[in-house]
Amino acid sequence: MPDFTFRRAWGTGTLHVSVDTAQTQITRGRTSHSMRHDAVEVVRWARTSSPQRSDYALILEAGGDKLVINCNTLADPSDQDCFNAAVGAVLAAINRVQPGLRVHAGASPAASWLAFACFAVPAFFGLCFALAMVGEPGAAEFVLLPAVIGGVSGWKAWSARPWQQRESIPVGELAAMFAGPTTA
Repeated sequence: MPDFTFRRAWGTGTLHVSVDTAQTQITRGRTSHSMRHDAVEVVRWARTSSPQRSDYALILEAGGDKLVINCNTLADPSDQDCFNAAVGAVLAAINRVQPGLRVHAGASPAASWLAFACFAVPAFFGLCFALAMVGEPGAAEFVLLPAVIGGVSGWKAWSARPWQQRESIPVGELAAMFAGPTTA
């Protein structure tokens, strides 16, 4: 039963991940959560980026429960390596029990709907305002700015559309990627 302990970022508390054949348990401070591998319904790999850092998370969902193992690039490199090893061990354990399960990339459906709405609303109003001002004399600047805002917002809303098919790969393939290169 492999155990992994790492800091998720500089200056944060440790996260302890314990993986056995039947379940994964994570402990943050005095709080522990576990999830049985045969109960996992959804596996998601999420990555978010900003100019300061990138955050990575393996999210396991079963019923209404969620188990999150995460780390970011502000963590010490040895902690990042331990996080990668923990993710590989969890995925390999799930693959042994449920080899047909797929790992979905990206945000949750709720986050996708929120991002879509945040861009679709300004797109709608910007384009409506631009269309309303088209016939007015001397209103070129009043047409151009809302049209550009509406167009860019529409493009971003389309890229965040929540009904599109999410990218996914078999859990065993992602486990092999985290296992690293094999030597013969």
